[in-house]
Amino acid sequence: MAQHWTHQGGGWLPPRSPLPGDWFNALGVLLAPALLTFPQLTVGLLYADRRLRREHLAGSLRAEPLVTGSA
Repeated sequence: MAQHWTHQGGGWLPPRSPLPGDWFNALGVLLAPALLTFPQLTVGLLYADRRLRREHLAGSLRAEPLVTGSA
């Protein structure tokens, strides 16, 4: 936290230590995006894996050289 001005003492105070409830708020802010993103990422990866396996079994997935021609 940044330093803050107080009118009681008329000077700058050091940053306050976080309150016990602040840890839960910070944890929620950090975990919420992860919890929302993880299911979407999992579904997307499972879909891609299933599709690649299906194409591989059908024989439509072939390895081709990345560079063609002679050096």
